[in-house]
Amino acid sequence: MKKLMSAVVAAIAVAASAATWERAGSLQVADTTGLAAAVAKLGEISGNQMLGAMAAAQLSQLPTSEFFGPTRQGGSIAMPLYFDMDAFAKAGSGDEEAFDDLDDGAVEYAVVYPMALPKEEFVKLHEGAVETNGMVRVQGLPFGDADEDDFTYVVFADGGKWAVASDRPEQVALALKDLPELVKPMGGDVVRLSATPKGFEALRKVLDVAARKCAEEDEKLDVAAALDLVKGLDAMRLALRVGDAGVDFPCGFSAVPGSTLSKMGATAFSAESLSEAGPDAISFSKSSFCKANVEESWKLVAEVLAKHKIDTSSFLKWQFGKMSRLTVDMPALVDWAKAAETNGLDEVDCDELSNDLAAAFSGKCQYVPAEAPEGCAVAFAGYKPKFSACDRFLATLPEAKGRKLLGASVFSLSGLVQAILPAVLASLDAETRAMVAPMAALLPKEAKCGIVSAYWRKDDGSVAGLTRISADEIKGIGASAGAIMAATMMNVGAGASDDDDDDDGSSDED
Repeated sequence: MKKLMSAVVAAIAVAASAATWERAGSLQVADTTGLAAAVAKLGEISGNQMLGAMAAAQLSQLPTSEFFGPTRQGGSIAMPLYFDMDAFAKAGSGDEEAFDDLDDGAVEYAVVYPMALPKEEFVKLHEGAVETNGMVRVQGLPFGDADEDDFTYVVFADGGKWAVASDRPEQVALALKDLPELVKPMGGDVVRLSATPKGFEALRKVLDVAARKCAEEDEKLDVAAALDLVKGLDAMRLALRVGDAGVDFPCGFSAVPGSTLSKMGATAFSAESLSEAGPDAISFSKSSFCKANVEESWKLVAEVLAKHKIDTSSFLKWQFGKMSRLTVDMPALVDWAKAAETNGLDEVDCDELSNDLAAAFSGKCQYVPAEAPEGCAVAFAGYKPKFSACDRFLATLPEAKGRKLLGASVFSLSGLVQAILPAVLASLDAETRAMVAPMAALLPKEAKCGIVSAYWRKDDGSVAGLTRISADEIKGIGASAGAIMAATMMNVGAGASDDDDDDDGSSDED
């Protein structure tokens, strides 16, 4: 066995260099300490301090902990993904068998783990582990559910700080080569996902074949426009972090020169220009990426609704233009919904409606670069938010102030709740309203900060973005959910007490 392992180790470098493997992307996750800190912060801003304690207990056993042992504090777990470039090229050339076999050997992964245990202790964890020339062969897989003939090859790097593992020695060698890139400090991120130019290069080779197969399985599926955008992607990144401001999703992408995607976002605008949404907008989005075609899209929707005898004219009012606006009359909407038996709403076949909508947009979904920024606002008749869309945007994402934006959106969940609540309560009968009113009072009050996104172009030409769910929104939702749950449990408990009294033979009059 040792001679066999020596031969395998000696062949790794040759095999890895001779193959056509390229790193297509990677997933990086903070260690258990970082994960627990993020959940604790989420508990803090939501008002549920127990989240941190509960998470600490659960996170002590990650899926990989049984295999590797505990994580080293300050490290991160990385999982690089590798594509066989030749296999993807063959699959994209029309070889049906090669395409069907892509998931069998053309895609492989490795695991880079921050070790708290020394190599000697790791070997003791695994009965029958064989070590030679610096590589350990272990029966089993890092994520469990292994058969008897499943083995993992592990190499310890950087003085034992990192364990690099895979079920194929070739991927161990590739991950060792990529180690400096894979173990970069998280910088506050909890999760980080990236896709490389090599990964998108491989995908572009098989996208047309994949689209054809999808069309064969579902003729109504229209992926041409989306496929064109994906072909324009050269690299992509996405992350998750939790901080005092809320939950952030930083992202970014770069485009292939000359692609449709590379031509989008030609005209920038300022965050202050969101004031054109007006003082009554609950949500507003503005973008210079592609033409919105709001009016054309609504015409398609309206035709389908008319076919199903759904008339929205009493509660939806549209204004179309470069800055479109939808105004919702909430009391009228509630009245319309309550009259389902008389307006035919209860006779609508939802599956048929969904199919008709899909058919209406089939072949008409296009992504055309915008010549100038376009936007759309949503407001509720008779309701004026405490904060304008522009003020809410800047309060939630002060990082966007002074930037030349390519896209921006702002939405207030707490504002939406307060906009629809009066009409809903007014529609209830007196008895039901009396029962619901205490719960309604616990719903989140309108907060200054909301849920926003912003995108801008960096100096290297790539696009960066940031979506933030503000601490205000999380705090309002968390506090309301906790209070409503407590009130519900009290009601349940009171009901149980009443039942107990009845069981004892006492009457309500007693």
